[in-house]
Amino acid sequence: MDLTWAVPGQSWVDTRRLGASPSWYTAVRQAGHAGIVLDVATGPVAPDVTAARQAGLAVALFQGYWPAAWAGGAPEAQARARQAVAAAQAAQYPSGAVLWLDVEDWPATAAPAAVAAWMGAWADLVAAAGYLPGGYLGLPLPAGVSAGTLAPHATGICLWWRGSPAAPVPFLSWAQTAWNQDLAGATGDLSVVRRPVPVLAPQAPPAAPGPGVVTRAQLVAGLQAFQRAVEGLA
Repeated sequence: MDLTWAVPGQSWVDTRRLGASPSWYTAVRQAGHAGIVLDVATGPVAPDVTAARQAGLAVALFQGYWPAAWAGGAPEAQARARQAVAAAQAAQYPSGAVLWLDVEDWPATAAPAAVAAWMGAWADLVAAAGYLPGGYLGLPLPAGVSAGTLAPHATGICLWWRGSPAAPVPFLSWAQTAWNQDLAGATGDLSVVRRPVPVLAPQAPPAAPGPGVVTRAQLVAGLQAFQRAVEGLA
């Protein structure tokens, strides 16, 4: 499957819903959204990846929020990363694409350095599998946590932040700007791309024959017409 870029200014939808109809993905695309982010931890995601791409949407994958995992430290982070990688590979999600981790609101009971280290352990395994690790962070964050305090722990991780797309976060890649929106009967959140991020490309429609290109059916019809003309001369 082909990679493409989520480019600045694009609108993306993220949802935990799986099993949506092809018509729903078409409605999302017709509403002007460029891509959709699907949760690999909810269930088999491959049918939704196919339906979204056929509707003209680019696709990114994320691992959904699971706060109980924070207590397990690096071993739990690595176990969760292995689950995400296995699910992404089962959906034929291509190497090089972003794989997001849903951190949500920073746990108030955990030290920032501990959570950042958890993210780092998760990201190391995801990167070793060939994916670009990303992290979604909700707001507000606990006192003392900011772009500056996170930066030393975020090396190699692209970040998706809940807040204004104009927020002065130098390494922010995406900004989530609207939540729980009704999208053709389903709920989703909206984000704006700030920096290019590699994602799975939409499925290209079959190319229409260009000028001077003859299809097989046209060729057969032409030969049959030629044969009839020859027979008429006999």
